[in-house]
Amino acid sequence: MKINKIKQILLIIFLVSCGSGGSDKSPELFNFVIEAVNEAYDYSVIEIKANSPSSILSLQLISDDLTLISSNNNTLSVLLPIVFSDTLFEYQVKGINSSGVSTTVSKNILVKVYSHGIENYSLLSQTDTENFLTNDYAVFNFSFEVINTDEPFTQTLCYPTVNDCSEEDGIFTSDMHNSNYGDFNGDGYEDLVVTWAVFPHTLERELTKSQVEIYLNDGTGRLKKDHQFFFDREPPSRHMAYRIVVEDFNLDGIDDIFVGSMGLSKRNPDGSYTSLSEPNVLLLSDNGLMKDASNIIDYKGETSFSHDASAGDVNGDGYPDILAGRALFLSNLGQSFTNISEQLPTDWRDWSKYQYTMSSLMEDFNGDGLADIVMLWNDDEFNPNPPKPEIALSNSLLEIKDWEIRVLPEGFFGSGLTKFNYAKAADIDSDEDLDIVIGTTRANPYYVGRYIQILINDGEGNFSDESLTRLPNQDRSVNFEDPNETYECKTYGEGPLFIRDYEGDGDLDIFDQTAANSPTHCPGITIFLNDGEGKFQKDVVTQIAWVRGNQIVEFEYEGESNPINRSIPLNLDQRNKLDFAAEVYAPSYDNIVFLYEVISTAD
Repeated sequence: MKINKIKQILLIIFLVSCGSGGSDKSPELFNFVIEAVNEAYDYSVIEIKANSPSSILSLQLISDDLTLISSNNNTLSVLLPIVFSDTLFEYQVKGINSSGVSTTVSKNILVKVYSHGIENYSLLSQTDTENFLTNDYAVFNFSFEVINTDEPFTQTLCYPTVNDCSEEDGIFTSDMHNSNYGDFNGDGYEDLVVTWAVFPHTLERELTKSQVEIYLNDGTGRLKKDHQFFFDREPPSRHMAYRIVVEDFNLDGIDDIFVGSMGLSKRNPDGSYTSLSEPNVLLLSDNGLMKDASNIIDYKGETSFSHDASAGDVNGDGYPDILAGRALFLSNLGQSFTNISEQLPTDWRDWSKYQYTMSSLMEDFNGDGLADIVMLWNDDEFNPNPPKPEIALSNSLLEIKDWEIRVLPEGFFGSGLTKFNYAKAADIDSDEDLDIVIGTTRANPYYVGRYIQILINDGEGNFSDESLTRLPNQDRSVNFEDPNETYECKTYGEGPLFIRDYEGDGDLDIFDQTAANSPTHCPGITIFLNDGEGKFQKDVVTQIAWVRGNQIVEFEYEGESNPINRSIPLNLDQRNKLDFAAEVYAPSYDNIVFLYEVISTAD
């Protein structure tokens, strides 16, 4: 019995020593060390490097929170998540060497909320996070701007007519009333420009100015305010800075900014007016800064009310000229601008009929290389022969004053009763000519309802109104002050619209921006998707993230609050669909408005 056990033991020892061929090689060891930051701001891109004495064949990120952007055999480029408070995340990196041996290493990173060093900066609620994150979007970079307007007024306010006077005291309010986008520092990323309109705009103010603010993209999609970007170290301001034009006026390859100034037009209880005209704003890029060049505009002693502004090349020299209100300024090779309003078509210089323009366009609609001029005139419901929307078609053989004037289709709410609030030119039907899209509203009741009018170009500057077939069922146009009308939400029809490719499919979509200051208002941004043939339907699928006023720290009161307010589409991070910059008002006696971003998280 003992002899058999001894034989078995000897046999086992022999087999172990021989193995499969007699090799005594140990299993290969593979280790590596992660080199990466321990903390970083949310939605920034970090690099994770793996260092090892042996060769690394590949790396793999293991995380439900961090997103892999790109990788090679020893480096991962990773996008950090969006957070609403500083959050610690654990992630793992799996490495594989050339022999196929793998090792996994863990590491933590603290993802932080970026704190803007501005007055009244605030955070979002940590308990009520409803709507901050959807399947499509996430709230990001909250409070990159805060505007606190606390100047009171005690003057009699007569607006919109002398029959609408109020003795009630109040506080002025600032609003992201007009906004636009461009690359203002030449880094390849879209920046934001806002004219902070102050209301009531028809009353004098001592402390609160209407400023032109620029918010630069830091390259990660985060917008920041930095007054050092202005040559004068402060933004220009007016009583009422309004419509924004973005063009490269000096042809240096960097976007410049023109802003029309409305000045002051105060209606007094006795029917008289107190008026103040101010020069418009021109900001030109200059050695990496934005310089106020408003003084290079020669008004020839005539500054006027500029509710609208547009730009285009009317003389074919390659430099954009400017139309501000009813004043035309010719560019002198980008070095200065001269008022040549006397060269506008003769009929348009009749002030008794053509009082001011609500909106305008300067684009080449007839394909001759020169900008034609579209004038969408003011409403005038008491005029039996109100001004009609018109286009002056360019002709290189004629002076501008002799260009042919054609009448455009009537506004949706009727002749003299339609406010042509905002207009854009774009080839929405992909036939290689520019069409016109107009955001319109009622003159009476004042700014009630919103209707988007679509005018299709035949290629020669003749336009037909195809709104009913290309964008039917516009329920936001309803007169919600009519007790016989039914509606889901109220839309006041003032605000810009934007024509951009939302989904990256090559078709131009419509983004319509209106105010949304109460729970009864429709959302401040409505998207209409192009089917590829110039027909549109409202996007009811996309879930845009947003912030309610009572979700801001120190303003977390019970009660309802507004839906998403004014928003502008931007390509902030060059990923997925377009993003947005939006405003929200805090529920406060002082008028406090916050700006934040809404980032697309799904392609």
